[in-house]
Amino acid sequence: MVVNDRRVVNRTIIITIGVVAIYLAIAFVVLNIIVGKMSKSVLEANKTATTDKLTGLLNRRGYENTVIGIADIRQNWIYADIDVNGLKGVNDNLGHEAGDEMIKGMADCMIKALGQKAELFRNGGDEFVAILFIQPEELPAVKENFEKTISEWSGKLVKSLSASVGYVSRSEFPDKSIEEIAKIADERMYADKEAYYKRTGIERRK
Repeated sequence: MVVNDRRVVNRTIIITIGVVAIYLAIAFVVLNIIVGKMSKSVLEANKTATTDKLTGLLNRRGYENTVIGIADIRQNWIYADIDVNGLKGVNDNLGHEAGDEMIKGMADCMIKALGQKAELFRNGGDEFVAILFIQPEELPAVKENFEKTISEWSGKLVKSLSASVGYVSRSEFPDKSIEEIAKIADERMYADKEAYYKRTGIERRK
């Protein structure tokens, strides 16, 4: 009788362990599903928060996150401050739908010409930034291709597109922060814009 009781007890223990193992396995699977869904939701929320809705480029928040990430990178990069020419005039004369077409057009040109070599941002309005991960000697060819891409663009409401750009290589100012380099690029962009309006004779609108 004692032997039989032990067999019963052992069988009961084995069954109990098996049941517990099944429950643990189910709990593990369910937990993984929950964690996976939560992680996906967090990633989607973060993507939404850092993406410009109109262009699909990273927005100002995405820019700030990226700048923090590359601030201490020692490899070379080139900062490009990009501004769409004539956007206010198009908004005033043709409407904001036409202005949006210009903004989308600039983003498309950036993606086509620079996307494989850079992080791209729309910081608001007609202001764009590209951080190019290239060597200084590559810039002339990249710049020429970007300009060509812009010159070939044509929309339904707006037939042409142009931009003023200020380029600054990190190697030019190795001791300056990315914020200081961004300011220099901004100054160069405005100089390029002044040259554009002088060259074309178009009245500049603030």
